[in-house]
Amino acid sequence: MRAVGEADALAFSLYAGGRPEAVWWTRPDHGALDLEDAQYVVGEGPTVEAAETGRPVLVPDICHMPQRRWPLLLADPDVGTKLRALIALPVHVEGEPVGVLAAYRRVPDLPSREAIRALKAIAREIGSLLERAPLEVPMLHRAVVHQAAGVLADACGLGLEEAADQLLAQIFAARLGLIDGSRRILRQLRAQH
Repeated sequence: MRAVGEADALAFSLYAGGRPEAVWWTRPDHGALDLEDAQYVVGEGPTVEAAETGRPVLVPDICHMPQRRWPLLLADPDVGTKLRALIALPVHVEGEPVGVLAAYRRVPDLPSREAIRALKAIAREIGSLLERAPLEVPMLHRAVVHQAAGVLADACGLGLEEAADQLLAQIFAARLGLIDGSRRILRQLRAQH
């Protein structure tokens, strides 16, 4: 399929409010999962915007995006080192966004119009499949993040949402990757108690 061929990597995230949860991706070595995780940490970016607004987000070159659009994400010097262009397409069920299909490119340029139309058709088909099929809960890529937030909540007497925000802030401030940072904080918390 040409649409997928014009993308260097794809990712799909489920969304039920909060932050989109990456549940499927291709070519993790190309950086798509790293960029999805970076968006999860800071709570902003193309996937988050597509999930929250229910509208497509097209980024021809992430290195030339205005900093004010996603200030925390774009402040990360690693953003744009592997992937330059992307299209984040919301996946709808009964008119509500339930996920995002993101197609990434290593070169600064959007896919062809034909490829974008095909990717939109794929996103619609994913929505149709989700609408018709019972969902099983996928193994969460970010399970360790949720575990660390739970342990932090218990250790500090915080609510889960506040603990998750604090965890993500610590990871961001330390410039750690989402998964490795969560594992490190979880180990530290367990060693303290």
